[in-house]
Parts: sequence; C-alpha cells; structure tokens
Amino acid sequence: MTRFGINLQFVEPDTILQAGDEVVLIPPVSGG
Repeated sequence: MTRFGINLQFVEPDTILQAGDEVVLIPPVSGG
C-alpha cells in the first residue's frame, strides 16, 4: 500500500490538495 503525505503529515488518499502543498508518495517496501 502506498502512503501519502502532505506538508510533513500522513494523509488519506482522497485528501484535497491546496496550492503550495508539499506532496510525498511513499511506496511499499520489503525488508530482508
């Protein structure tokens, strides 16, 4: 599951963006 962040906070995928928002997508990872 990909996590979404806006302005240094985790948010739900349906969060509405505002002008100037900083967005990050965190892909799923596996360790080992």
